[in-house]
Amino acid sequence: MASLESGGADWDRRLEPPALAAAIDRSRALVLPSVSEGLPRVAIEAFLRGRAVIGSRAGGIPDIVADGVNGLLVTPGDAGELERALERLLTDFDLAVTLGAHAAQTSTAWASSPQEYAAKVRALIDEVVGG
Repeated sequence: MASLESGGADWDRRLEPPALAAAIDRSRALVLPSVSEGLPRVAIEAFLRGRAVIGSRAGGIPDIVADGVNGLLVTPGDAGELERALERLLTDFDLAVTLGAHAAQTSTAWASSPQEYAAKVRALIDEVVGG
């Protein structure tokens, strides 16, 4: 994650939920350069905390990250494009704040309680199997 105030960066392979929330709160953006990704729940968590996402155009990431609206999208595996996106958010504080504000606004479309999520999955399964 890129630090909101200092412009620095930290790498964390895995964080427990409280540490993840604290890291997102200290960040300018969540960086998710996956080459394959289902529904990126960590991106939704970043949105809920008002942080933009720099993510690759892979899997479910472009389903929730709107390029230039609530984050920035890059080509999977393109290190130069990822570098430019990182530099853009690290050097343009106003852009990071604007994208973060839009991320918070768009988060409501993706947030759900465990019960709501289970009901949606059940409805999808029923639709697919005709039950």
